[in-house]
Amino acid sequence: MHKVFTMTSRSATTAFNAAVLLFALRLQTESSFAFTTHTHYYSRMNHVLPSSTVGVGAASTTAHYANLSPLDEELQSWASLSGFGSIDKSIPAGSSGWASFRKVTVTNPPNNADNKPVSFFVKSSSRSCKEMFEGEALGLMAMHACSNYDDGISTTRSTDSLRIPKVYHYGNYSSGGKGSLLVMEYLNLAGRSDDRTLGRAVARMHLAPANEESGNPHKAFGFSVDNTIGGTPQPNPWTKPNSGTKEWIEFFRDHRIGHQLNLADDSYCSNLWNDDIAPRLHLLFEDLMEEGKEIQPSLLHGDLWSGNIGSADGKPSIFDPAVYWGHHEAEWGVSLEKQLLACLVCIGVAVQCLSLLWKPIIHQQMSWCAGFGPQFWEGYRSLIPQDEGFLDRKPLYDAYHQLNHYNLFGGGYIGSARSHLENLKKRLNAKEK
Repeated sequence: MHKVFTMTSRSATTAFNAAVLLFALRLQTESSFAFTTHTHYYSRMNHVLPSSTVGVGAASTTAHYANLSPLDEELQSWASLSGFGSIDKSIPAGSSGWASFRKVTVTNPPNNADNKPVSFFVKSSSRSCKEMFEGEALGLMAMHACSNYDDGISTTRSTDSLRIPKVYHYGNYSSGGKGSLLVMEYLNLAGRSDDRTLGRAVARMHLAPANEESGNPHKAFGFSVDNTIGGTPQPNPWTKPNSGTKEWIEFFRDHRIGHQLNLADDSYCSNLWNDDIAPRLHLLFEDLMEEGKEIQPSLLHGDLWSGNIGSADGKPSIFDPAVYWGHHEAEWGVSLEKQLLACLVCIGVAVQCLSLLWKPIIHQQMSWCAGFGPQFWEGYRSLIPQDEGFLDRKPLYDAYHQLNHYNLFGGGYIGSARSHLENLKKRLNAKEK
């Protein structure tokens, strides 16, 4: 006889609140750049202790230079070699689990596209993170190129392009010290302004042609370097030139879901994938093939959710990418937990107040809280209409992010991944009837 356990209303509420708080804490590392830039940085500007602001301008003494940290020494050397003079201010601006952030100004700054002096946003690590910083740097550069391409048709290019921070430097410390850094343009980020414009701007990036200028001359899926999604390695080997639907299915099968499953080492998910889903994966794309549509490589941000979206200089801006060339629909695989965290940010509700809401209500609001509402989709779909079978393929792209979160944080994320894979199996079974 099985013993039945019940949970009181009060204990259920407590458990739910604890779970929500755990989600937020687990995602803090991944989203800290967004929170630091949007929320904390400006409040800290007037409360920085003198010891945390390094001034190494022209009046600095030799003794002062000798007291510089390895990072500030590296920044000083870079500024000098780049013709930017010397470091004027170097102000801490938060951190994540693997990197520290600073806002840096120089005595002879370059100007941006609006002819305004540039400040710099610096990510640094005491470890050698060259590969991680290189992946982000090259991703930002590719997004910049694809967001500003001239299609010869659009009359709204100036307003329908994304504001991507310009990359100035990345790599290991050249001075021989142990560490690495990424130096990019500092953007005065604000909240999102016009979702319709954001939707059109993301669509324009997805529609940018794969060519020499965009870094994909062979029109393949993948990317020029492997990178990371959060802290998880993301392999990006190029497929063959002039790739289409067949190559995309193989790429996502082996280097996205297959890769995450190898890291997860969960026998249930692996067996479900290998036995019931992977051999029939092509069925999810039959709607496209029947319409004579071939999947073309689109440049993807790769980790697009509201925590990585803002606006700068009147334009929508996206950052913290996990860039690669793939099917544009793969951009919309957003994990439930990220959407929940976005809910907390967008609504401004304290975690404790969630006890007043029923869980089903929260789930109904997920797509809105993720930040992709009707105006966004109106803008996006005005350039890229929804293809047949999109809703059948979405669980495939969702599963990738669920598995990634399990590999990053463990815990209950594997249950969400299993649910998405089971959903895929049901959809494939229905297609075979």
